[in-house]
Amino acid sequence: MWARWRDRLRRYPAWSAGHPWTVLVALGLACGASLLAARDLRIVADLGAVLPEDSPSVRNLRLAAERVGSTEALYITAQSPDREANRRFLAEVAAAIGRWPERPEVFFRLDVRYFRDRALYYADTPDLEAVRDGLARRVRWEKVHSNPAYIDLEGDPPPEIVPPGLIDKYRAKLGDDFGDPEEWFAGVTGDGAEDDTDAAGGGGAPAG
Repeated sequence: MWARWRDRLRRYPAWSAGHPWTVLVALGLACGASLLAARDLRIVADLGAVLPEDSPSVRNLRLAAERVGSTEALYITAQSPDREANRRFLAEVAAAIGRWPERPEVFFRLDVRYFRDRALYYADTPDLEAVRDGLARRVRWEKVHSNPAYIDLEGDPPPEIVPPGLIDKYRAKLGDDFGDPEEWFAGVTGDGAEDDTDAAGGGGAPAG
């Protein structure tokens, strides 16, 4: 018997090549019958549907659903050229939804303090390297000028730590979502650099 089926399987490719329309019609009929048989199929995500209706777990599940209510999330977005108007509108919508008798949880403003505290992680690497190099130049300048024996004959101003235009770049790129970019570099600009330098100690070239 197996030899007979094996012989038929060997002849099937040649028969299919010689009767292509017959094969296509047969496949079409099979697909059509499958679609008709599956037209009433539906996906039921309810856990209670796979358990007996009179089981304690199903009864408790139904009771919990009645007490808790819907757990679906409703997303509301606003889009317009005026960003501040969008925020005011969403604030009013959040306040109105918060007064619903169902007492839904409303998430209107995301807490981005974690990202603001680590805002420099989102800066471009070349920009961070430029700030690092500027800080190194400033530290050297402060060390030299903190030496009482050094006389600055040229009166050069202290080198900038943050390259010009860098703060404006991130203000335009990120807006105020991550805070003011000027605050990102607050610890390495202005008096902060001088304090760090004094703690490091003086040094440099004395006057000849």
